[in-house]
Amino acid sequence: MLQRTPLAILVSLVCLAALPAGCRRDAGPDATAEVTRLNAEAEGLRQKLAAAEKGLAAQQDAAVLAVENSAAVKKQAVEREQAAGQKDAQIRALQTELAELKKSEVMVFAEISRFQQQGLTSIALGRYEQFLKDFPNSPLSAHAVTAMAQLAATAEREAKARVSVNDPKRKEREILKYLADGTATAEEVAPLFKNRTPAEVIKLLGPPNRTFRNGTEFGYVDKISDSATGAKNTLVISFEEDRVTGVRAGYQGRIIKP
Repeated sequence: MLQRTPLAILVSLVCLAALPAGCRRDAGPDATAEVTRLNAEAEGLRQKLAAAEKGLAAQQDAAVLAVENSAAVKKQAVEREQAAGQKDAQIRALQTELAELKKSEVMVFAEISRFQQQGLTSIALGRYEQFLKDFPNSPLSAHAVTAMAQLAATAEREAKARVSVNDPKRKEREILKYLADGTATAEEVAPLFKNRTPAEVIKLLGPPNRTFRNGTEFGYVDKISDSATGAKNTLVISFEEDRVTGVRAGYQGRIIKP
């Protein structure tokens, strides 16, 4: 059977409707079946059209929803960018504030104090000097000066300690110098002679000016300072079994063991 277009069907229906009933009987076979078929096809076309319109409406709704969602996404993106920009601005402001705070005299002084507490003497001393230059009118200047005095004394002791470690003979040279000047006390020179033999003592000080007790004591005139009077006196060095056992200022002085 040939498929008819909706337009052909519509024309056929119009023609059939225009024919009188008697004419249809005279025209030939009964057209009722054909009319029923055409009505069925028309109904099918109407259903397809309704389905197509419904599908189109659904597509249009989906398109509208997609546009609305896209707009919402764009709005959210803009809002997130604005929020991120505000946070960045806040972070920059806080960083600037923190940088300024670190430059304040109180924070600078506190940082230097931490260096001092950690035993970083030279660093703390240099920082205090810079502090006085940067903040000459600060109320903390007096504290900085006091701390510098303490650090200077500490630095001197540390320097001497380092020298002593690097030069173990330094202390010995100092004592010998004091002996040459006659300004050393028996207490100061006693450690120098610990376990020394007579030959070693002579090597350090030279031959004695006199000897006592059958040569078991050496006397060096005006080599020692009396700790009680401050006057120069004879350094007396005692030996037992060929080792120094004590020193004293003067023959009657108090024996100091090395």
